[in-house]
Amino acid sequence: MRLALPSDPHRRATAITRGIVVVGAAILLAVWVVVISSIDAARTAAMDRARSEGHNLAAALEDQVAQILNGVDAATEVVAKRLRAERSGFDLYAWARDNPLLVGGIVNAIIIGPDGKLAASTVDRRPRPADFSDSPQFRVNLD
Repeated sequence: MRLALPSDPHRRATAITRGIVVVGAAILLAVWVVVISSIDAARTAAMDRARSEGHNLAAALEDQVAQILNGVDAATEVVAKRLRAERSGFDLYAWARDNPLLVGGIVNAIIIGPDGKLAASTVDRRPRPADFSDSPQFRVNLD
């Protein structure tokens, strides 16, 4: 189908120019719609990937923290059993050196006596005297 153009050359030029502008504007609008749709799809995909990776990292962190805390709990339980068995003869520093997987490098531990004084440490064979009797961490255990 052919469009009927005016016979006047000036009007014909104006009609052709308007047609070109309308078709150009339609093409430009279509390109912008495609670009915006593409950007939105890429953004949505990136956000979905970020959420998925965030969930995976959170799960891995949770597992790692649980493993570490379970190791600390196991080491603490072993120390407590040995303390109960040996009473005052227990050498925490030597024990930590003999059991590097349980304590050495993972946990630096101290034992505070019932009077609040530092009794033993995994870091130093003969730790400097320290009094923890007024610290909240010690007081909460007394209460």
